Amino acid sequence: MNKRIIALVGLVIAAGGSFGAFLAVKNKNDKKVEEQNEAIADNMLFNINYSDISDITIECADGTYKAKLDKEANEWLLEEASDGDNFKLNQETMKSICTYISSLSADTSYGEATEENKASYGLADPYKLTVSDGSKDYTIYIGSASPTNDYFYAMAEGKNKIYAIPYRAGDYLLTDKNEIIANDLIPYKDFEIKEIAVKKNGELTYSITYDPQTGLWSLPDKYSMLTVKQSEATSTMSIITRADADQMLEKGLTDLSKYGFDDPDAEVTIKGLDGTECNFLVSRKGFNSEKYAYILYTDTNQVLMISRSSVAFIDDTITDYVLNKTQGADLYTITDFSFTCGDTKDSFEVDMQEKKCSHDGEEIDLSNAELSGSFEALFNSVNYIMSDEIDIEAKPDKADAVFSAEFTDDDGSKSSVMLVPTKTENRGYVFKDGKYIGVIADYDLDDIISKYKNFCNLAGIEAK
Repeated sequence: MNKRIIALVGLVIAAGGSFGAFLAVKNKNDKKVEEQNEAIADNMLFNINYSDISDITIECADGTYKAKLDKEANEWLLEEASDGDNFKLNQETMKSICTYISSLSADTSYGEATEENKASYGLADPYKLTVSDGSKDYTIYIGSASPTNDYFYAMAEGKNKIYAIPYRAGDYLLTDKNEIIANDLIPYKDFEIKEIAVKKNGELTYSITYDPQTGLWSLPDKYSMLTVKQSEATSTMSIITRADADQMLEKGLTDLSKYGFDDPDAEVTIKGLDGTECNFLVSRKGFNSEKYAYILYTDTNQVLMISRSSVAFIDDTITDYVLNKTQGADLYTITDFSFTCGDTKDSFEVDMQEKKCSHDGEEIDLSNAELSGSFEALFNSVNYIMSDEIDIEAKPDKADAVFSAEFTDDDGSKSSVMLVPTKTENRGYVFKDGKYIGVIADYDLDDIISKYKNFCNLAGIEAK
């Protein structure tokens, strides 16, 4: 045979062999890819539209709890509880369940879910979670955690295999009664509170009431002469509405001494604008009490542990909610002021827009920084009174005043502040516009006179 023909036949045979080998490798790889894709598809346990989930049923050691989403209010509500209990749900817990089950994939599978395997992986009597999108139910069974806490062993309804799901996902899906109970300190949001009242040793230490019509907080009627520090009351409300438990403890507590509730630090009543109220005791005794406090709801005897700072408001008093600065007027809107301090009396006409004042007809230029600073120091000393005590029972006579200041605003209105001495040296009852306002302040007449004389000296005018 021609050598060239022999060579060509050899090449064809070799090529055919190579192509066959190629096809064999390709088929093997294709099969491997197909198997991998099948494994990935099999490990995709659930693929649910998060926003379609409308029902959740939890079957745990504590009982069975069915929840339904109120789509209008976007709030999960407890629909049924096997133990007959009724409580608000922890919205974050319910949302987390929806998040983690909606696209849950297993890391791997451990084969058929035989009775023997189920027992080995804690799935003989598992935790059961079912969610529904309104047309179909999706159920997962969760057993033990892996020895290394990398994942949980689980089964999905409709799949007869045991899977390993990521530990984080399993931890959020595996819940109990305490975790689904709302852990908010109170069931109200901002500006849903009508009243906050705190008692210590059976005595009311303070109460503040909110009026939704005016948007203002007020004190009980007997304190009506006092001015409420609105920012402080609103701040307390915000702290209370945002406070939540670090840990839900036992319910139905009978031994009050266990957490110190036989001698509580405070009794708290929070009333809502909806007519409901929340009552609880606060104890700062026991485990880690420098960091945590215990709460006991008096209607259910449910105990929870909360950060100590969240209940710091129980140490407040009426004084904390009363404006401690009494102001006569605004320097930049008055036309004149006069003051009497002991035996010293004087007056000034003022025009701060033009940076000037006048004294006994003599104009004083206040564009000089030193002179202006001295004048403002004098004005502030007669204009502001800082109080630190409340006495609504006192009946001081303004005729006994040791200090007074009167101001005329640019609209012609008058205002004044006054101090009448108490029995304690350098302590005075505070008057505003001729009326005692229920507070007491320290005063230093010598300091006022010193500031007055310093300004007179700088301005080159004679002090009286």
